[in-house]
Amino acid sequence: MELGVLGCQSENNWLQWVQEDASRAELPLAKSHQEETFPIGLTVDTSIQYTLPWGENQKLPPMPLVCIYSHEGLLCLFFAVNLLQLSADSLCSPPQLPSDLSGLSLFTNAVRR
Repeated sequence: MELGVLGCQSENNWLQWVQEDASRAELPLAKSHQEETFPIGLTVDTSIQYTLPWGENQKLPPMPLVCIYSHEGLLCLFFAVNLLQLSADSLCSPPQLPSDLSGLSLFTNAVRR
C-alpha cells in the first residue's frame, strides 16, 4: 500500500500529486514477500526539531514525520519533505507539556528484565 498526496493550488482546486517511485511512502510486503500489508493506523508528528540532512552538504529545516502502522505490527516512519516552498512557514513546533500533570506520579520508568 502507498500513501497518496493531495495538493491545493488555489482555494477550491485540489490535485493528487504523483510522486517518483523512490519518494513514495509505501508499506513493505508481508514476511512471505508475496502478500501486501495494510495500514491500520496513521499519524503525523509535527514535534520534530532537528534539521534533515539532504544531499552531500545541504540541510533542510525540520519536516513532519509520517508514521504508518501495518496490520502485521510494523511501524514505518517517513519524513514529509517539501522541496517546492522552502521559504514556507514550518509545520513543526516543539512539544508542549500538558497543563495537568497530576497523574504523572502514577507512571514508573522502571526497567524490567
